[in-house]
Amino acid sequence: QVDAERPAALMVVGQGRVLLAGGRRLWAVAADSGKTLWSVKTRVERGELFVAQGRVWHWQQGRLVGRDLEKGQVVTRLETDDVFTPGHHLRCYSTKATQRYLITPNRGAEFVSLTGSANVQNDWIRGACRYGVMPSNGLLYVTPHPCFCYPGVLLTGFNALATASGEPLQTGRSGRLQRGPAYDELGTLNPQPSGDWPTYRHDGRRTGATPRAVGARIERLWQAQLGGRLTPPVAAAGRLYVAAKDHHTLYAVSQEDGRPLWRFVADGPIDSPPTVSGQAVWFGCSNGWVYCLRAADGGLVWRFRAAPTERRIVAFGQLESPWPVHGSVLLENGVLYAAAGRSTYLDGGIWLVALDPATGRLLHQTRLDTWARTRQDARDKPFIPGYHMEGAKSDILVSQNGFIYLGQYKFDLQLVPQDVPYVMPDPDDRTVAMDPRKEPYSADDQEPDGQYEKRQRDWLERTQKDLLARLRSRYKGYSLGQRQMGLHLLTTAGFLDDSWFNRTYWMYSASWPGYYLAHRAAKTGQLLVVGPEKTYAIQVYPSRNFQSPLFTPGERGYLLLADRNDNEPVLDYRTRGTTKGWGYTRMAPPEWYAWLPIRVRAMVLAGEHLFVVGPPDRVDPEDPMATFEGRRGSVLRVLSAADGRTLAEYPLPSAPVFDGLIAAGGRLYMTTTDGQVFCVGEKQ
Repeated sequence: QVDAERPAALMVVGQGRVLLAGGRRLWAVAADSGKTLWSVKTRVERGELFVAQGRVWHWQQGRLVGRDLEKGQVVTRLETDDVFTPGHHLRCYSTKATQRYLITPNRGAEFVSLTGSANVQNDWIRGACRYGVMPSNGLLYVTPHPCFCYPGVLLTGFNALATASGEPLQTGRSGRLQRGPAYDELGTLNPQPSGDWPTYRHDGRRTGATPRAVGARIERLWQAQLGGRLTPPVAAAGRLYVAAKDHHTLYAVSQEDGRPLWRFVADGPIDSPPTVSGQAVWFGCSNGWVYCLRAADGGLVWRFRAAPTERRIVAFGQLESPWPVHGSVLLENGVLYAAAGRSTYLDGGIWLVALDPATGRLLHQTRLDTWARTRQDARDKPFIPGYHMEGAKSDILVSQNGFIYLGQYKFDLQLVPQDVPYVMPDPDDRTVAMDPRKEPYSADDQEPDGQYEKRQRDWLERTQKDLLARLRSRYKGYSLGQRQMGLHLLTTAGFLDDSWFNRTYWMYSASWPGYYLAHRAAKTGQLLVVGPEKTYAIQVYPSRNFQSPLFTPGERGYLLLADRNDNEPVLDYRTRGTTKGWGYTRMAPPEWYAWLPIRVRAMVLAGEHLFVVGPPDRVDPEDPMATFEGRRGSVLRVLSAADGRTLAEYPLPSAPVFDGLIAAGGRLYMTTTDGQVFCVGEKQ
């Protein structure tokens, strides 16, 4: 029995001692007898106490100290300044310990050495609130998180990370290209007619639009059951191509009637549709290879290992390369481009390759490797490192105006990285944007006193006073990560991320948005289609609940906005530099808008008609998740692209896969969440 007059809020048992902390005291008692061994007056901050390396460790005045277990005296003070990123707040989960490191939650998972070796900073990972990360089995388990920080960079999902193997990476030309049986029999690579849909989202700009019209009076012409989790389709020269992701299979079926033509089984999952031109079909695979097939029969022409070496990990219950290649590769100016990797901070980074599409010969190669022991990306840079980070997760490549884009990176066609400068505050720039809060195409923020913007700015100025002073002295201001990129379609979550996390978005803009929300911005939403004159956006979260954009199912519906392509998202001068403030908004109202009672999961512009499809926005009290899970079918609506008028509406028995609607040859093709392909066309 321990002294009951000393209430303890924290207890840790280790090395024959029971360590107790409460109030402003820390004391140790013998585990076998309960005898008090020592007692010191100190405050154990954050409610954290650890025993490792013969010391008891705790926070004291913001620093980590180690006390001798025998007498309780402070014998070690750990230096952490090299790995504690300034700006923002401490993460909302606790420190973890191993025998060699304390893994702190300053920004993500800093490895603070207890043995005198170098500390290591890992801001690019983060765990869930309260639980955080867990070291076990020689691995670091990183749980899914709800954070907005470091958009486009911060690792997502549930990950198990290990010490880097040090395995040599083979990135030369030798042994990476394998010729298939059809290598000498590939026909022309001339592009398809304009009415086809030969690649993901129609073209390298990923517009999701085609000039070939589809009429408003349509009916279901055929459907085919392929099974599995399907990708969106692509269509060229009378063939429709769809991959079953987990089945490792690429299917070719007839556009006319859906009959199967051929199938090709790869050595790993295929996460998105192929690219087609002439007699060739190209796609990337999660095994780290790029494939070229003959369009006529699926014969293998060649395959090229874009990954730096052959290795496998387990991902979503399947074997994949640590350097997977997205199925949708980019064909631009007669060159095939692909990216292999998951993150510029993992496994040596991301490799971008440029290949001869006919032969598979390597033309250019670039490696993006941003890992460093400490935040080298923030050295001599004008941004607040607690809110912005350089780097990227792998994504489908986008091209526009002779450049290739991956996250906040920009390359020329030889894969040479281009300068993307940070946008700094201009004291002469007094841009005053629209305030759309009272407009019918917006919704009131739940901001009771209207002072949210001021409170956010005051908090930053108060908590980061010294950091902001240094940045202002050197750069005349500071950045939250906004960068000058060049006009193109971008997404802060990744094109294939179908989760619709409320702090991420798509945007058609000349700027990388950095650490700004954009639920009121022009040409911004959770799904975009870019036409010749207008950009059409599905905005799922038109209001916000203090720090997060907000949506209420079964209420007003989903907001569809049509903006002129020159209506660029802007930052009002009063919100520039404010974390989670108003964020991006607009200088001009939309050309038109509509509230749709449809959870729009796919959208296509075909000539003068805009097609949207998704489950109805209804909440059944008896089965509230039914529409979200696609168990109530879907609704296909036809709207006038010019003014948003509803022209027709049709029920469908299944829900589309995300972004799974295309238009080709005057018809619509849709893949569904229950493994089917639908063809819809004009009534005969």
